[in-house]
Amino acid sequence: MTNANPIRNTLDSEKVSPREYFIVFLKGMMMGVADIIPGISGGTIAFITGIYQSLITSLANILSIDRIKELAHFQFKEIYRNINASFLISLALGIGLSILTLAHTIEYLLTTYPVLIWSFFFALILSSALLIIKKNFVYTPFTVISFIIGFTTALVITVILTPATTQLSLPFIFGSGMIAITAMLLPGVSGSYLLVIMGSYEFILSAIKTLNLPILLTFMLGCGLGILIFSKAIAYILSRFYNITLALLSGFILGALPKAWPWKDADAKLLLPHEYSALYGTASLPLSIVLMLTAFFIIVSLAKFSTAHSNKNAIPPQ
Repeated sequence: MTNANPIRNTLDSEKVSPREYFIVFLKGMMMGVADIIPGISGGTIAFITGIYQSLITSLANILSIDRIKELAHFQFKEIYRNINASFLISLALGIGLSILTLAHTIEYLLTTYPVLIWSFFFALILSSALLIIKKNFVYTPFTVISFIIGFTTALVITVILTPATTQLSLPFIFGSGMIAITAMLLPGVSGSYLLVIMGSYEFILSAIKTLNLPILLTFMLGCGLGILIFSKAIAYILSRFYNITLALLSGFILGALPKAWPWKDADAKLLLPHEYSALYGTASLPLSIVLMLTAFFIIVSLAKFSTAHSNKNAIPPQ
């Protein structure tokens, strides 16, 4: 049976043209745009554009007994080929370029128009969670329990346990990278949103904008370790407990929504729009609603495009 994705075949030493790797680079740029915006998943973009299977397979191949044996015998060309390094490098360059390009713009918008931007992000996150439930939720005792556990855990973390300000130490930044990178491997889950929940999203944006190397290197090391640890585990879990996993994740996304609520006071207390307006003069409600509707339209459009490509991009069994 022939694989529709030509890049996947590089694992079998097939020649791939520079043009095809440039296309992978462009798809990486699309993933980078998604990765930096809370509510849109880089994994979803990978799924839609037909590279999800190659991504999961390539990452899972990095840490294995075979790679250790090849390293012990200094077989670097074999390692390069077997981990599909040309594909991963092309993708990573595209993702990195998008993130570096957009970080300054998004930080500026969050500082200048916080209510409007968080309104947009809030609707992206909400619509993503609802679509995960609509498309994938299978009502069984296990999925319902998983959803409740995810929802309750996130609600407790974001509303009760999370302080208004987070102590952003280097170990915390390292852990944030480990956790956020898993979203790239999970269609429907936004890594940026996980950073929002942990209180480190705007801090990481600022570090990217100012090229704060100690922070960026710490974060990237966390991402790298997260990929090595979680890629095989995620592939295994999704192939065997797909519905239960998505139920847990969708519950977590919805439970953590208060973290992205647009109208808050200086102490991060949630306010209704009219309460916010009384404190700060305007709640920008009409434009916020327009941005929310735009966000819903974007997610629905992505979902329809994803459905049209679902047969050839199904999550591969491991």
